[in-house]
Amino acid sequence: MVPRSGMFGYHRGWNEEASGEFRMKKIGIVLLGLIVLLVVAVLAVPRLIDWNGYKAEIAQAVKEATGRDLTIGGEIEVSILPDVSFALSDLTLSRSSTRR
Repeated sequence: MVPRSGMFGYHRGWNEEASGEFRMKKIGIVLLGLIVLLVVAVLAVPRLIDWNGYKAEIAQAVKEATGRDLTIGGEIEVSILPDVSFALSDLTLSRSSTRR
């Protein structure tokens, strides 16, 4: 093993193997940081979205699919943990225009 010379002279004990280990640790730390950032984003982003702004679009989709009017009087709530879920409250659906 030949020590490398640096700006301040020779570095004892510095070799290619130690340099590779340092790089691997650095890559591992960066990857771990990215994974943590991704998890935080997945948990935080749904809370930042105003889901109540989609009430009209949901009502329109129900109208097109069923021919009936949907009114969403309550809040739209979205949960990621423990399961992905959407909760709507105070819903009313108009009567069907066709009678049997």
